[in-house]
Formats: sequence, C-alpha cells, structure tokens
Amino acid sequence: MTIDWNALLLVAVVALVTTVVVVSLAAFAARMLDAGHQRQSAGRSGGALIYSAYGLLGVIGVIILFGLWLMIPYFHH
Repeated sequence: MTIDWNALLLVAVVALVTTVVVVSLAAFAARMLDAGHQRQSAGRSGGALIYSAYGLLGVIGVIILFGLWLMIPYFHH
C-alpha cells in the first residue's frame, strides 16, 4: 500500500481553508445580526443588516450541504 502524500496534503489544505471560511462567514453573520438588532433598539433601520445576515447564514448552509453531497456516495447516482 502506498500513500499519495500530495493528495493527502491537498485534502488537508482544502479542509482547513473551507473551515476557516465557513467559521469566518458565520462570525461575520453573527456580527451583522447583532449590529442590526442594536440599530433597531436605537430606533434606526437595521432590517438590511438582519436580512443580509440571514442570507449569509443561508449561503453557509448551502456550503455545508454541498460538502455533505461530496462526502456521501449515495447522492452520486
């Protein structure tokens, strides 16, 4: 048995980069939600921030579902 070290390195790098991107997007969405709620509490309009944050959370969900689709062979028929 031989190990393709280049492929293993590629998988590790892609997993690390994807994790950093998804967590960063989730943190940014949480910050946008907080800022939107703070603006609404102060009597200003914060709806655009809140809707944008929910849209970003939807994008994160799509990224996660795509990753699951890649990993589960049943979906590749």
